[in-house]
Amino acid sequence: MTEMTDADLDVRSETALRLCHAAERGDWVYVDDNIKGVTQLDCQWFENVGLSDASDNIRDLSATALEGKNIAYNTKLRLERMLLNDPSEAVRFRAAIVLNHPKHNDRSPVVLDIINNALTGTDDAMRKKAQEALERLNGPAA
Repeated sequence: MTEMTDADLDVRSETALRLCHAAERGDWVYVDDNIKGVTQLDCQWFENVGLSDASDNIRDLSATALEGKNIAYNTKLRLERMLLNDPSEAVRFRAAIVLNHPKHNDRSPVVLDIINNALTGTDDAMRKKAQEALERLNGPAA
């Protein structure tokens, strides 16, 4: 991803703005139904602004939006720091999913531990996503 100027930091599509509002409300059904509509410019916003937002929900949304995308080296480093330091379990999980995606193929112990721990958590969506990630890595469970 390219570096953004200060003037670019507030540039998001209408889809991304709606996704941010939905995430703030905790409307993850809306987010899941519409996340594929983010643009390359939106991804730059999520990388450069969203991952650093004070809101757990916006950081969670931002990481989710970056799953399967090409990300800048600095963003990869930020996601790695988030694995260890973010106060939100959901954000740490989403960062692990982004890094573990086949585009980045991070199989480090911390990434795999976060994904494995989600299997026993209370969040159904995280459990399902963790199961999908582990099946991709290990093949379907017997």
